Amino acid sequence: IYNEGGSYTLNDVTFLDNESYNGGGMLQVASSSTSTFNNVTFSGNKGTLFGGGGFSSTGGSAVFTNVTFSGNAAPRGGAIHNHWISTPLLVNVAFYGNSATNGGGIYNSYRSAPTLVNAILWGDLPGEIDVETYQVQRAALASARGERR
Repeated sequence: IYNEGGSYTLNDVTFLDNESYNGGGMLQVASSSTSTFNNVTFSGNKGTLFGGGGFSSTGGSAVFTNVTFSGNAAPRGGAIHNHWISTPLLVNVAFYGNSATNGGGIYNSYRSAPTLVNAILWGDLPGEIDVETYQVQRAALASARGERR
């Protein structure tokens, strides 16, 4: 799916083994883009640059409820790459077995701030969440992991 400024809702859908330059399963750009995903699976998708399962850019605000991301791959954000002040909401989601050079599960850049509620992230390589650009976000992430910075 490529969405630039539109709104849509998807229910009970599987994105399987897709490939794209950005967002193997889904690409959303523009701050007016609002997408809703309910009971959706992103599996085996590949982004050759960003976001194996999905890529949200320029302030997109997708809502993911009861969604699974597994076995997706990209250099940045194996499952999801949030870019340029993107603020997705992820509720009751699972990330596992995704891979990337940075952010196996989720990669955030340029002040993106996803909200995760009841999220399970495990087995994503090289790590679950990675944050680019702002040290404040890095410090908060390290604190949430119990790391010392």
